[in-house]
Amino acid sequence: MPKLPNSARYLSTIDFTTALARLLRDPAQREAFARDTAGVTQQLHVRADDRAAFERLVPEELEAQAMVLLRKRFREVEVRLPSTCAAHGPGCWRLFLAHARRGWPASASADALSFCEWLRERGERVSVREYNRQRFVARSGRLAIHLVDGPSAGSLPMGQLLIRRGRRISELSLRFGW
Repeated sequence: MPKLPNSARYLSTIDFTTALARLLRDPAQREAFARDTAGVTQQLHVRADDRAAFERLVPEELEAQAMVLLRKRFREVEVRLPSTCAAHGPGCWRLFLAHARRGWPASASADALSFCEWLRERGERVSVREYNRQRFVARSGRLAIHLVDGPSAGSLPMGQLLIRRGRRISELSLRFGW
């Protein structure tokens, strides 16, 4: 197959949409863009045809759009970690923002697991049941059994049984009595 003229140069650059997505996902890069628009444009290797439009992006509007995307991400995590998020109340959003600076996971379930692990590293409260579920979702096994605390202080421990059937995951609680 014949090589296209300037193909190496063209492939080493990115288009407007790709560059915008990188800015929206990376808070440090947005901060750098606000300070040095031309420098970040060059660093990202934005295609020459798109440079002028890219450099006209308004940093405050970029930040607002990034917050919309982060809120959406947070809502997905809240659905997967309702007890953990409720335990932190309104402060959970601030914790999530700090966590989100680390990067953008491939999926909402990976985000939820990453958030759990980040909270645990800092000694913050995490629902053990939710953490176990997110770990189970991330791996490929068909069955997991965990011993978890009972519903109230002083009650007997319970079993958490997680079962994968195709794409569906079921969870059962097993009460022990003696």
